[in-house]
Amino acid sequence: MFSHNAFKTVMISLYFWFSLLSGSASAGQPGLDGAPLLQEFEQARQSVSGFKVESAEAFKKITDYYSQVMNDPAVVHRFETQDGNVILCVDIRTQESVRTAGIPPEEITLGPVLAPEDGKSSSLETSDHVRPKLPGSQWLDGSVDRFGQQRICPDNAFPKLAPRLENLYRFRSLDDYFSKYLSGGNPPAENATQGAELRGQGIPAAAGGPVYRYAFAGQNVTNVGGGADFNVWSPCVAGGNEASLNQLWIMAGTNPYETVELGWQKYPRLYGDQKTHLFIYYIGKNSIPGCFDLTCKAFVQTNKSVVIGGPIEPVSAYGGNQVDVVLDARQDPTTHDWRLYYNGNELGYYPASLFSMLENAGIVEFGGQVVDNGQSSGGTSTWMGSGHLPDEGFQKAAFIRQIHYYADSTFTPSDTGFLPSTLYTVVGNNVLYDISTIETSQDSTWGNYFYYGGPGAPGGPCSPVNGACGSAGEKDFVTTPASNLCGHGKASKVTANTAQGTWNWTCVGVNGGSTMSCSANIEVIGACGSANRKAFYDPPASNLLCRTGTASAVSPNTAEETWSWSCAGANGGTTAGCSAKIEVDGACGSSNEEVFTSAPTTNLCSAGTASRVTANTAKGTWNWTCHGANGGKNIACSATKAHSAEACSCNENEPVRD
Repeated sequence: MFSHNAFKTVMISLYFWFSLLSGSASAGQPGLDGAPLLQEFEQARQSVSGFKVESAEAFKKITDYYSQVMNDPAVVHRFETQDGNVILCVDIRTQESVRTAGIPPEEITLGPVLAPEDGKSSSLETSDHVRPKLPGSQWLDGSVDRFGQQRICPDNAFPKLAPRLENLYRFRSLDDYFSKYLSGGNPPAENATQGAELRGQGIPAAAGGPVYRYAFAGQNVTNVGGGADFNVWSPCVAGGNEASLNQLWIMAGTNPYETVELGWQKYPRLYGDQKTHLFIYYIGKNSIPGCFDLTCKAFVQTNKSVVIGGPIEPVSAYGGNQVDVVLDARQDPTTHDWRLYYNGNELGYYPASLFSMLENAGIVEFGGQVVDNGQSSGGTSTWMGSGHLPDEGFQKAAFIRQIHYYADSTFTPSDTGFLPSTLYTVVGNNVLYDISTIETSQDSTWGNYFYYGGPGAPGGPCSPVNGACGSAGEKDFVTTPASNLCGHGKASKVTANTAQGTWNWTCVGVNGGSTMSCSANIEVIGACGSANRKAFYDPPASNLLCRTGTASAVSPNTAEETWSWSCAGANGGTTAGCSAKIEVDGACGSSNEEVFTSAPTTNLCSAGTASRVTANTAKGTWNWTCHGANGGKNIACSATKAHSAEACSCNENEPVRD
């Protein structure tokens, strides 16, 4: 069993590719300055796939940051997850955000526990709605990792997802890692209706910079929070530097402005995988960008069961079960902290000290965002939502329902002034993405809702690709074909249909493309069955003639005492010639039971082979056997032995002598 310190050192060594740090390593140690630093920077640049760090100085800052995270004194336990991530169990009372904000541990507060079906945010599961598990809860199962560490955090500690060093190296700088926006572009204006419309245009701040494309609805209304029920998907993302988000914005101000944000996103560069993750974000005083999740010293996590930044599972299936999660943000009426909720579970809060304007939030928005790296003039093929346009409707297009805001600290979900006619909608590019009109449902579990999203631009990595059969189609194979099954798409398992003589599989389209059915011929090589080389009185039964192939009629060859047939191959397979012996029982011939003065030589057997004829003088008989053939029975035969007249030269009273 490893000690905690020993495990800590091993975990650091797992992620430090170049042995820069161990134990309590920090900035300024050998290897981090001057020529050695440049050497380590160059080695990392050549070794890490997708390396983007812009300079040795930025490399050092990223490495120092990683060291600080892994050596945080508030970490009381750590373990490796089943998929190779590292979870740091951080003491709630001494976490970095608490230390930075100067919050006395005894003043860390917890918000009320919300019923998941609180107010408008109904979370009741139905036959077509599924609630996902708490993000990252699959990692906290109490099992033991390969280092002997239990996968659970102790009391008064929460699970924090540690960054992977190789993921950090895919950002240009530490600031780039913290920012929601890619280097080379600026965050579009978070504003009221006019600003929102400007934001929706999706125009980059600089030529060649990233484009931020939106489809969202919002309301200019004084509020202390808001929330909605967000449909969760796993959208295709065209490149590691791009992202697809679905979220809630609470905002104040125009320029500058401040935000509290909560939602789900797929961002391969940040998380190093293709999963959908819970995220939080904020923009603080003077429009200074904050950071995702717990990557900086801002958010105070109070939930011991949620991994902020952890994967959300399961996700919705096109035409199948729909997964949706209730996300809420509320301003604490006493401290003015901004508390965030996931399906009624408090995650924690952004301290009020981070903001100057959000005490009086004036905008609430809901919708999708795509970060387009701006490399294609026609736009990215990254999906928003499900990757399908709103007019496809339920189970196909992404939706946000139960949209609401809180007018006061009673936190009663409000519809006052929040009717479809007073909500604005914005799309960044109505060819790539779109949003439906906002409707009010009579179904209390839907309330105000809309559909949104789209497939992005055609022709990119996320564009639908129809399945197509490969060169193996329609050819002949003796065994299951294993290659060249699909020209496009993903091949299913190959199955045999012996009745039709075909190998069958499908080529499943990619990114929602159609599926094609494919087949090849089963090449059959004729092979004799179990009757071959055996012996039978009658023609062998048909099920014994051929192991493979098609049997011909059985023909007898009495001269050779054989049954003969063939097993014909199919689809180019060869034909096999087969035979069996004719089984014959011995049978006495017409000489049987006749009288002969000398040993008979003909008509001894009507079937079988005659043995030598012998005389039994005691019984006065000639005896022989008719032997069966090919396992047939033998039979004994005999004839009467007569005395010849010449043999007698005596009077009638003399005995006859042989």
